[in-house]
Amino acid sequence: MSGPTTKNILIDPKDVSVPPEIKEAAIMGNLTIFVGNGVSRLYGLPSWNGLADAMLKSLVNNKQINHNTHELLLKYPIKTKISIADRFFKQNLATGAYSDMYYGSMLKVDEAVKKKIFTYSLIAKCGCKFITTNYDLLFAEALNGNLVETGDINRADVENQGSQEKIAVKKSQSYEVISSLNDFSKTNVLEKNFLVHLHGSLSDESKIVASTADYLNLYSNEDNRDKLTQIFDKQTVVFIGYGLDELEILEFIFKAANRESGSQFYLLLSLLSHELEVIQHLEQYYKEQLNVTLLTYCRDQEGYLALNQVVENWAKELEGLVQSPNQPFKFRVLEGLMKDHEKADL
Repeated sequence: MSGPTTKNILIDPKDVSVPPEIKEAAIMGNLTIFVGNGVSRLYGLPSWNGLADAMLKSLVNNKQINHNTHELLLKYPIKTKISIADRFFKQNLATGAYSDMYYGSMLKVDEAVKKKIFTYSLIAKCGCKFITTNYDLLFAEALNGNLVETGDINRADVENQGSQEKIAVKKSQSYEVISSLNDFSKTNVLEKNFLVHLHGSLSDESKIVASTADYLNLYSNEDNRDKLTQIFDKQTVVFIGYGLDELEILEFIFKAANRESGSQFYLLLSLLSHELEVIQHLEQYYKEQLNVTLLTYCRDQEGYLALNQVVENWAKELEGLVQSPNQPFKFRVLEGLMKDHEKADL
């Protein structure tokens, strides 16, 4: 399937094949998969709104705000709630006064869940470059083969959530995990395998980008905008685990990146059958406003876990195709780095 959906029925998740344009990008070394909160939610982690509310609740528990203030703040937008709570969380990082005022305490995953949900391990099998706006370390663990042990997985035992194949990431596929955009080097784009946590990660909570001020500072920084332009340059980018509730985050990124970079953007989006009526409008909105092509599929039967079937098929199709960046791309990157060096010497 490629391009907007035009049929009067949603595609079954097991029938969502990789569009030719994405396969070509994999062969050329120009494929990047951008992973959002929707994937981590399959492991029981909260939505952004759920995280904001949990953070506010921890402020109540630690008597940083009272119950009346808490009830009032719950009515505000997500970014407002997180920004207010983040101020207290960052202060607590310096003092360690409260045991549950850490992002890590809000983003814990039951070990038993990790053995039942294999989405990240399946995405990791695609073997391309990866970006995420998630704070948790689940994807980094999957890339290092730690979420799922190598071995045959019985589909009946896990209710169609996994694969009968060996889905653990091979140790030879060494991935560099970059904990924040500030830590990203422009030379990283020359590599085949890396994961960038654009907004920080639990590996260093002091660098987590959460408040409105954090986002503005991150994306108004000229060096960071240059890095994003470099990351997206001539890339085919597939967004997985993003929905309408995260458009604001994506808009930050699109505004900061150079829209003339020649990139192609796709978004895998699950819908219910009754949402067929709005598909055309959604496709037009994403394409006209964000230059993103929707790849829709049905989640009637398995809910959001239908994503597993999609990425399992994609992993099979992409695993042997993904190559390192080609020579023209590398030459262009090195030429840009030389120009940067020359400007710095002036």
